Amino acid sequence: AQDRIGRQLCSPVPVLFCYWGPPAPAAAVAQRQNDFIAETVPAHPDRFLAAGTVAMQSPKLAIRELERITGMGFPAVEIGTNVAGRYPDDPGVVEVLEAASELGIAVLMHPWDAIAENEHRAYYLPHMVLLPAETALAAARLIFGGVLDRLPRLRIAFRHGGGNFIPLLNRI
Repeated sequence: AQDRIGRQLCSPVPVLFCYWGPPAPAAAVAQRQNDFIAETVPAHPDRFLAAGTVAMQSPKLAIRELERITGMGFPAVEIGTNVAGRYPDDPGVVEVLEAASELGIAVLMHPWDAIAENEHRAYYLPHMVLLPAETALAAARLIFGGVLDRLPRLRIAFRHGGGNFIPLLNRI
């Protein structure tokens, strides 16, 4: 570890969340990704940790896959900041977060499908401005929606250092 990187988290890229698709096929895609990660990580357990994905458009299917990957030893699951416009304070998303909390699996939230992203593609603005704001929006909705109060044992982290949540904390 000459670069002082102890372990790397193997997780799906957000474009493969497939939140735009029908629940059953999206769940099958998530399962295949998780199976691949489950095969890859044990080859180098001192270098990799596993984070799976679930079909968040169906809480029932998402929870079933959460249970499966927890049983396979995954310490984390990666989900998007929103699922087709439903944010972390949406009852269906909360249902999945509650299951993650009960199972003891950490949740890694990645910015996904930011508001007005298509209208502001110039100058790489989605990555510099909109996705960091998307992360802050998801974090704020977890707080203001009472989700963190309701699920005090939920372990959750936000990609990219929390986006611009920390700079906005005093304002929030």
